[in-house]
Amino acid sequence: MTGSNASFSGGFVLHWPNGEHEPLPCISARVWVDGREWDYSEARFGGVLITPVRER
Repeated sequence: MTGSNASFSGGFVLHWPNGEHEPLPCISARVWVDGREWDYSEARFGGVLITPVRER
């Protein structure tokens, strides 16, 4: 899965590998990498941001 900005003015879109699903406009998503949970979202001034989700 990859993410990108929807336009110059903002927005976030998720893309699945090999076109498995249609691109999904969203605010953020939870993804798992090597069994660890991450938050995948739009960065404040463009681009994407991936941050770890704190364990409770």
